[in-house]
Amino acid sequence: MKIKLFIIVAGLFLSLLIVPGIIYAQSWCHTFNTNLGTGESGSIEVAYLHVALLAQNISYGNDGLTDYSTGTIAGVTAFQERYASEILAPWGLTHGTGYTGTTTRAKLNQLYGCSTTPSGCTEQWQCTGWGSCYNGSQTQTCTDYNFCGTTVNKPATSRSCSSSTNTNNTNTCQATCITQLDGVYAISCSGSPTKCSSNQTCEQTFSTSYDYSSGYVQTTQTLTGAHCTYSSSNNNNSNNTNNTCTTDWDCGSWSACVNKQQTKTCTDLNNCGTTTNKPAESQYCCESDWSCGNWGICSAYGQQTRICTDANSCGITTGKPETTQSCTCTENWQCGSWSSCYNSQQTRFCYDVNHCGTTLYKLYTKQSCTPTCSPNYVCSQQPACKNNQIQSYCYDTNQCFALTDFRYCGQ
Repeated sequence: MKIKLFIIVAGLFLSLLIVPGIIYAQSWCHTFNTNLGTGESGSIEVAYLHVALLAQNISYGNDGLTDYSTGTIAGVTAFQERYASEILAPWGLTHGTGYTGTTTRAKLNQLYGCSTTPSGCTEQWQCTGWGSCYNGSQTQTCTDYNFCGTTVNKPATSRSCSSSTNTNNTNTCQATCITQLDGVYAISCSGSPTKCSSNQTCEQTFSTSYDYSSGYVQTTQTLTGAHCTYSSSNNNNSNNTNNTCTTDWDCGSWSACVNKQQTKTCTDLNNCGTTTNKPAESQYCCESDWSCGNWGICSAYGQQTRICTDANSCGITTGKPETTQSCTCTENWQCGSWSSCYNSQQTRFCYDVNHCGTTLYKLYTKQSCTPTCSPNYVCSQQPACKNNQIQSYCYDTNQCFALTDFRYCGQ
């Protein structure tokens, strides 16, 4: 079954290369029912994920048809950040993870799910031809190459048979050659794919038959398969049958980064007519747009910092401005009001706004003063005279200052 689906997705890829993704997306659907990550590499579901990414004009790099590697991770990350409010925000994230989880699948299914019949999709069924008759029944496999997700016009895939109807219908062979990002594939009549090596191309094979019954020769060619073969030489020297054409790719510079994608054009200087070893012509990119706040205060360690953010949320630090620098800390003292005059002294609290940790320019926190209020003393009862002295304990109700009064007896 995976082999059949391989053909389906391959056909979809070819269609996506011809028809703009936004138009093709109207006629293609697939429901993503399982989470996908690197552990699912090799699964046909990854191929469907690649189709959805291409429909969004998002590259999956140099990954193969069913590979879930660095290219796919970058592509899924770009998709997640494109719909961040729906995919990332529910998890408290601002940067994509590259893993196709619950909310990522929900967005994919919203865009491409098969819950409803895609608008304007016309089924295009192709069948492999009836198989051998077995126990009075024979079957065939039919594939909708527009992948509408409907079966309104699907041909019958099973029928009754007898030994007399057991035919091998080679005219329905679907053998073909397809070119993917990771190379060229030869697809046999049964749908089995074979990847060609870097110095091979794919060719379809045909059988030729002749019919003389009508009085003249009628030639019929029947498709019999597809196979990988070594390239023929472009050299005009026909005597040298061992020469092969070696591609010589010349690529331009990468374009500006637009919607996190950039492209370049590659041309084969030898005009071999193949895409063997052709470099990738699109890749994921992200250009940071940094903006920084003001520098903070200079610390006691001679450092100051600031915060810089990337408006494009690329998740990289390339080109990020410096966020720490050396500085000279200048003391900036500020003081509170002087306290009341107490014992001819008054104080105040002073602090350094810049927190330099030094006191070279610290302002005075104490000074002499003259009381500005008139004291009103209240004294305790006088105790007995002792050593010709009487000690009275007095206090100032106006709180100018405290006083203990000593007097001689008889005074």
